[in-house]
Amino acid sequence: MAACAGEDEEEPTAPAAPADAPAAPADAPEAPPEAPEPPPAPPAAVAEGFSHDFDWGTFTLNADTAAKAAAGEELNIVVGVSGTAIPIFGAAVRTGMERACEAAQSRIDVDCQLVGPAQPSVVDHVAMLEARLAAGDVDCLALQSHPPEGLVDLVNDYIAAGVPVFTYNTDIEASNRFAFFALQEVAAASINGRVTAELVQAQGLDVNQVAMGSGLPNDQWARQRMEGFTKGFTEVFGDADFFNDVDSGLPTGENFTTQEVLDSVGPFMLANPDVNLFFHTDQGVEGVGQVIQNQGRVGQAWTSGFNVSDPILDLIDAGAILVTVDQGFDNQSELATTACVDLLADGQLPDSERPVLNPIVITKDGGEGRESTDDARARYAALDAGAPAEEPEEMDEMGFSHDFDWGTFTLNADTAAKAAAGEELNIVVGVSGTAIPIFGAAVRTGMERACEAAQSRIDVDCQLVGPAQPSVVDHVAMLEARLAAGDVDCLALQSHPPEGLVDLVNDYIAAGVPVFTYNTDIEASNRFAFFALQEVAAASINGRVTAELVQAQGLDVNQVAMGSGLPNDQWARQRMEGFTKGFTEVFGDADFFNDVDSGLPTGENFTTQEVLDSVGPFMLANPDVNLFFHTDQGVEGVGQVIQNQGRVGQAWTSGFNVSDPILDLIDAGAILVTVDQGFDNQSELATTACVDLLADGQLPDSERPVLNPIVITKDGGEGRESTDDARARYAALG
Repeated sequence: MAACAGEDEEEPTAPAAPADAPAAPADAPEAPPEAPEPPPAPPAAVAEGFSHDFDWGTFTLNADTAAKAAAGEELNIVVGVSGTAIPIFGAAVRTGMERACEAAQSRIDVDCQLVGPAQPSVVDHVAMLEARLAAGDVDCLALQSHPPEGLVDLVNDYIAAGVPVFTYNTDIEASNRFAFFALQEVAAASINGRVTAELVQAQGLDVNQVAMGSGLPNDQWARQRMEGFTKGFTEVFGDADFFNDVDSGLPTGENFTTQEVLDSVGPFMLANPDVNLFFHTDQGVEGVGQVIQNQGRVGQAWTSGFNVSDPILDLIDAGAILVTVDQGFDNQSELATTACVDLLADGQLPDSERPVLNPIVITKDGGEGRESTDDARARYAALDAGAPAEEPEEMDEMGFSHDFDWGTFTLNADTAAKAAAGEELNIVVGVSGTAIPIFGAAVRTGMERACEAAQSRIDVDCQLVGPAQPSVVDHVAMLEARLAAGDVDCLALQSHPPEGLVDLVNDYIAAGVPVFTYNTDIEASNRFAFFALQEVAAASINGRVTAELVQAQGLDVNQVAMGSGLPNDQWARQRMEGFTKGFTEVFGDADFFNDVDSGLPTGENFTTQEVLDSVGPFMLANPDVNLFFHTDQGVEGVGQVIQNQGRVGQAWTSGFNVSDPILDLIDAGAILVTVDQGFDNQSELATTACVDLLADGQLPDSERPVLNPIVITKDGGEGRESTDDARARYAALG
């Protein structure tokens, strides 16, 4: 995806006019009829058709479009985008399109529509745009695409049909498009590199080594940005030590999500502690900033990158990010949409095939040629000023709809009718394994608690659906059958592996069934919100508390090992990363037997017997290992291994989840710490989210509501719960 890109190789020669510069009034009084001044004719009057000679040949506007323009009928502008739900990018493109379309209404009657898949898929994008061309209902196309070469024929087909095409953000230079709106990549990134270096110099920051990464490091736009950053930074620091170069940028996730960056840059930074300045080519700078925060390196490591969001601005203020360049995605789509308007209204083409757009350079305090974070927030607030305030959604006989970044969701009409009539509604809580120890029973408890509480508000039936033991094939089959039967009004879903259910979630959404996820996210889908712990942060707390107990009790830890039921899964890797981080905050020279890339597999069904069969022999073979971190309820099995081998008081374990045996093993001294994720809380919150929507048309305040871990130790203390209090809490839950 080049949702973050433009590919212009010429240096900018003149400043661009502001995208929001006021247009000449369209409603000025006409000249008196007795002394008319004939208006200057446009290059070709649209009412009489429009044609223009380009280097590649002559373009002639579609006759139906010309006729509609002459009759004052509504014209259709389609704004194509490679991913409507790409973080930051999709929403900004929509904003720019809507701004241009609203401004155009005083000149011409146009309808503007954003067209593209939720996540990048050139096959889906081409199919959508081919269908619109075949339907003959597109009068002008403003297009961003990835990869651009995949849409050359499509653009030329539009041109041949008499539909003008302008590109923005990523160019399709090999096609017959009319003009392209984006930054000049090398120049913009060179400014970023130079300003970053100037801040390093001015603040006396001690940069050891610089690394670079990107969502798509091999794409032309990303390579140009890495080239530009290197050029700008070395203008100030000619001897700067770069870990990698334009040919070896670190891949950080092709879907451009923060989680992908955390999963890639986090381990990279731990493995390469000399790297303390990281340039990211796109909005992944947000994830790098979070990595710096999560690893406790604010003031010791820094990042710079591209794009802007509230979290990015917050991370600049916190000192984790030095510089970000706002490409003005909204400006790019606004200018391309306006180019369509100018042609359809007046037969006017841009003055240049590549109009110049200047980057907006954002730093904490601003300065000459820079914008401060406060000014950036004010500018974005001003962009939204005047937009109609969103009315709260309501559930009635008219149903429920909501605009997300990926498009508009409309509740299934049968569900809306049942809700309006007060009939029973069905909430399905999907779980990857109903018989997974601890987990399955806790999920059922949370669901039942939410469903019981809902009865005073709405008539709902809640059902737990999933195989006894994890099987994504069986799970998908069960949920597909329920969708086909049409008897699901809302879905709360946990799955493993999550990527196996993306299409299923989107099928539910397309059928008008809301979906909330819990415990494991399906971030690439159109789910509404996700309820779970933040894995690295929760495990970091576990590691730090474990180390504090080791220190306070004078325990003699020789070597630390780590394991998991599924050590290669993202959540398990994040917990091992977090535990390592927290433990080494107290014991910086701790000796780890293994790391996040080599966690011991202890059994994919998460049973105690599997842990006994794997960790038992491991501990006998490696007697120096006397602290074992387990990422899940396998901590119970590790505690039993310690007891069975007679090593209580000589070896210890910490982990996740809670059960009576786990609490007993804490009291016995075999387990030091366990983190209760609150599986019941997760499923309860996801089920309650379904209730809130079905009863009141209410959505969560955040896409990722914060859940705090419950840290359990034998005696409790500040920020911790004792085993006695944990038992009392579970007894109260029933």
